Amino acid sequence: MGEARWFLGISLHFDHEHGITTLSQAKFAADVTKRFGMDNCRPRKTPQDRGTILYKRTEEDEPAEDTPYRQAVGVLLYLARVTRPDISYAVNQVAVHASDPSKAHWVAEKNIFRYIDATKSMSLTYYRTTTEPHVRVYTDADWANNEADRRSVSGSVIQVFGSAVSWQTKRQRAVSKSSTIAEYIAVDDGVDEARWAMSLVVRLMKLDHVIPIPAMIGNKSTIKRLTNGRNSDAQKTVDCKFFSVREAVDNGELELAYCPTNVMLADMLTKALPTTRFRELRKALGVCEFTAGVGEVLEHPA
Repeated sequence: MGEARWFLGISLHFDHEHGITTLSQAKFAADVTKRFGMDNCRPRKTPQDRGTILYKRTEEDEPAEDTPYRQAVGVLLYLARVTRPDISYAVNQVAVHASDPSKAHWVAEKNIFRYIDATKSMSLTYYRTTTEPHVRVYTDADWANNEADRRSVSGSVIQVFGSAVSWQTKRQRAVSKSSTIAEYIAVDDGVDEARWAMSLVVRLMKLDHVIPIPAMIGNKSTIKRLTNGRNSDAQKTVDCKFFSVREAVDNGELELAYCPTNVMLADMLTKALPTTRFRELRKALGVCEFTAGVGEVLEHPA
């Protein structure tokens, strides 16, 4: 039967000589930008400008009733989840307002399409390697910087052998009273996903021992408290997350390490970044220009 070339609308390209595998949704991206009238539009270098705040629509704001806002959110979420972590934060921000969007929200959504149209040949790239550790998780939280409601945003990236296999941007359900609490929540969310990745690696590699998962965290205070301190927050939900992570550390599942901002991969998933920084993290996450067989990628067999 030969190698798979397409799977659920994703183009697969294998370079066995150099040990490179690419997953591309260029055809899907081209189709949806055309579907929403955003093909051949003015390009953007990033999906969202720094400092963008999307407020909840008020009676004074013009509703986006005559736009395909919800349908657009659906296709953007699919792209963000499968091969395009670089749009994850921006898509999360517009998805929050899907139930009652304003024209301002629609403009923000169109900006994402403008970025996608300019970068549709980007693909998610994996490199053959035996890099240790098998699984690594990066977690970050942008604490209370959204003036609209002061809810923090969690971000996490799961790497297997040095390549990103899972990522998420998540708006926290309640307002965190400190950056440390916001980080607890982000770490707990990321660790849950990392455990799943490690269980898969253990089964595939037939391992018979526990391999600690390095958790890269951008807040030293969080690491100190999770390692040998106590949670000072009385909120039961936060307390449970704190002790869940502490338990993983104590039983050898998890190793906590400080990660400086300049190498924090999850930073892209918690806030809009300046162009240079955005491009650095995009490349670090494996989202690269697909230079081999682009024409082939844009032509689906059916």
